Amino acid sequence: MEMDAVLLAGGKSSRMGRDKALLPFAGTTLAAWVIGRIRPAVAAVIVVAPDPRPFAGYGVRVVPDLFPGRGPLGGLHAGLAASRAAAGLAVACDMPLVSPDLARHLRLALEATGAEAAVPLWRRGAEPLFAVYRRSAVRAAEAELHAGSGRLTDFLTRLRVRWVPEAELAAFGNPEELFMNVNHPEELERARAAAAPLLTPPLTRIH
Repeated sequence: MEMDAVLLAGGKSSRMGRDKALLPFAGTTLAAWVIGRIRPAVAAVIVVAPDPRPFAGYGVRVVPDLFPGRGPLGGLHAGLAASRAAAGLAVACDMPLVSPDLARHLRLALEATGAEAAVPLWRRGAEPLFAVYRRSAVRAAEAELHAGSGRLTDFLTRLRVRWVPEAELAAFGNPEELFMNVNHPEELERARAAAAPLLTPPLTRIH
């Protein structure tokens, strides 16, 4: 099953006070670092963002929200709609410690079932922003955006989900790190320290 990544980079970043996607991180930007982390696990990267210019030269496709202002579900919908792959890996641009091996595992978990999504589930709850969705889930996303709250949790109730439990996730690392979000400056500093040992080189622009 071919899989694209859908990088959600259109958030308001209100708690950080500036665009998180463009924060300096490990010699590049936070979004570029995340792209570099997940690129080995996917066929292509689709960035959902209002302005394509910050991502020029990174070898990604940038698309806008089709439902502006509707949060992460709107971004996921736009990315899945733009993808030509059978599945899409949702990944938030502020999750710098995500694992490409876990991304592959989620794809295989989805491929082995008739589910429409493979979603990590651990002690803090579900992780729909590092999860794999069949492209056909775009219809459920659109239905939720038209008729429902637009919350990811409500969207998941419209799908057949293969939940990936914490015991299964442990093979790929500590979920506290794997799913770490960077929302505040102090979290950014912790993420920078945690990312230092990783082997992924900074993603540089193609000139």
